[in-house]
Amino acid sequence: MRTTLHRNTLVVIAALFTLMFALPQKAMAQTKEAYAVRDNAGTITFYYDAQMATRTGTIAYISDGYYETQSWLYNSTDITTAVFDASFAGYAPTSLNEWFKGMSALTTIKGMEYLNTANVETMKSMFENCSALQTVDMSHCNTDKLTNIVAMFKDCSVLQTVDLTNFGTALYDMREVFFNCTELTTIYCNNTWTCDLSESMFDKCYKLKG
Repeated sequence: MRTTLHRNTLVVIAALFTLMFALPQKAMAQTKEAYAVRDNAGTITFYYDAQMATRTGTIAYISDGYYETQSWLYNSTDITTAVFDASFAGYAPTSLNEWFKGMSALTTIKGMEYLNTANVETMKSMFENCSALQTVDMSHCNTDKLTNIVAMFKDCSVLQTVDLTNFGTALYDMREVFFNCTELTTIYCNNTWTCDLSESMFDKCYKLKG
């Protein structure tokens, strides 16, 4: 009787150990991924989680800040809203090049506080030709590593206000940043803005003063 009880106890202990090791492995299998989902209503939402398989809409994978599956982005003129989900704060790319380029109907960007820019080195053409966007607030951004913002807002023809308060310490190339921003009136910045390359930075900014 004691032998049987002892054997059963060993079986239970072994099962518990198996379960303890299996749970972390299962958790590890749920790897977080950075991706964007476009729905039929004109909204693009950015996520960094392990739930991509449950999302509905057209999905673009993101690798180090670059869209890997982006054929649908080339027909992005009907996107009106961009949303950064809270989960996206855990993703830290090195590039935001051309993220919204050509989204000529984009009017609203939500959750910018969840865009992690701590490792970003370049934002070249990030908003180029967002010709319906009137204001952009990037005052929260960590730009310690940012050096290149060439043509970042180029051809944003109705852009009126930009908040780049934290930009400036490491910037090197700012060519054509605000080129053809014909309605731009206000840029919020700090007094550390210095750069080596700034050709055509404010060309055709007819309403900008100061």
